Amino acid sequence: MLSKFKNNLRTALFLSFVDFKLKNERAYLGIFWYLLEPLFFFVAIMAIRGALQVESIENYAVYLITGLVMFNFFRNSTSTAAKVIRFRAQFIKSMRVSPTIFVISNCLQSVYSHFFEIIILSLILLYYGLPLGGLFLYLAVFIALLIFSLGVSFIVAPLGAFSDDFNNVWQLLLRVLFFLTPIFYKVSENTSLADTINLNPLTHFISLGRDALIDMTLSSEKVLFLFLISFAVLGFGVVFFNYLKKYFAEWI
Repeated sequence: MLSKFKNNLRTALFLSFVDFKLKNERAYLGIFWYLLEPLFFFVAIMAIRGALQVESIENYAVYLITGLVMFNFFRNSTSTAAKVIRFRAQFIKSMRVSPTIFVISNCLQSVYSHFFEIIILSLILLYYGLPLGGLFLYLAVFIALLIFSLGVSFIVAPLGAFSDDFNNVWQLLLRVLFFLTPIFYKVSENTSLADTINLNPLTHFISLGRDALIDMTLSSEKVLFLFLISFAVLGFGVVFFNYLKKYFAEWI
């Protein structure tokens, strides 16, 4: 069992690197796309921040870019997972390749692109005079987010294999989730809206990411809570995926 897991992980790492390289070779701007997208939203929101009434938020630029890059990682990894089984249909039908590899590989590609987003984040930290030491604390939060995103990817991948329509549904849900996550705003405590937004797991991932980068502090209890949620979602996702993968050949 352990050797099979190692082989699948090794294959997923190789496949993710090859796909990432080929994907960027076909684009004129290559890896700069990973810098432009979050930077575009960052500049746009900063331009209208006066209308958002966020003056009370300290280090708002870092507050904003942290939310953007963390949500972007979750969105990229899960939105492509919703299409990955149908995209790899020929391999799944004609070769004895575990479809699990493609989901893991897909998530690893998002890790590579997140690295370039961290470059933007680091530059903004330096520009506003904040130390880069918080990036080491951020790594713990990001690992929890990676596990959580992989778990969600294992859930959405079979649903995307079942129906092409699910990809459109998931894109719509991600747009709604963007506004239900405190990325560019802050919700006052003890309100009904705060209670709703706190039910969103991404709220807690992003909040801890900001604690790490801005205040250079992390609550061990909160980090443990995030890891428990992440492994619970991953466990459910793997069981869900393994139960449905026997139907993939029929669906695709």
